[in-house]
Amino acid sequence: MATQTHVYDSEAALRIMRQRAARVSAWGAGMVTVSGALLALGAFDVLSQPLVLMLLAMGWLLTGGWIGRRLHALRRIVWYLRLTPTKVTGSDYVRQSTTIAWSAVAYVNVSDEMLTIVGPGLSVIQVPPLFVGYDRLVRQVIDRAMAHEARVYLDGTPLDHAPLDAIAAVLSASSSADDDS
Repeated sequence: MATQTHVYDSEAALRIMRQRAARVSAWGAGMVTVSGALLALGAFDVLSQPLVLMLLAMGWLLTGGWIGRRLHALRRIVWYLRLTPTKVTGSDYVRQSTTIAWSAVAYVNVSDEMLTIVGPGLSVIQVPPLFVGYDRLVRQVIDRAMAHEARVYLDGTPLDHAPLDAIAAVLSASSSADDDS
């Protein structure tokens, strides 16, 4: 098992996540504008006040729920990842950290879109493939997860049931990861 600490970061991932968060937040600003228009229509008796209140309540509930879910999903995606012998720590676009002890990792899933590390409760760290050395990072995460007996999946398929060509593609960086470990 690796005894070194490895740090990975991606300014590109940080920039993309912040842009996505800004776009999601713009929906809130749009809802403020729509609310103002609805209140004006209600004030001038173009729309009845109960209808205005119902439209405002529905609009804010739907928009607020959608914004909350999208921002929560973005908070799982990290731009900074620190792998130590005992834990993994990732920082999201607002620079808040999530730490999961390797002994508490429930499973790791490797897919083309994302490396996902799932811990207890709602602890989830998602790593996009925008990192320099992403193949080495994936290999190190798999090694540490397996050393702590966490389940490893490739596109949702258990590693021991995955096709050999998929395993070979993921493990192709093993020689460079072994050199750095």
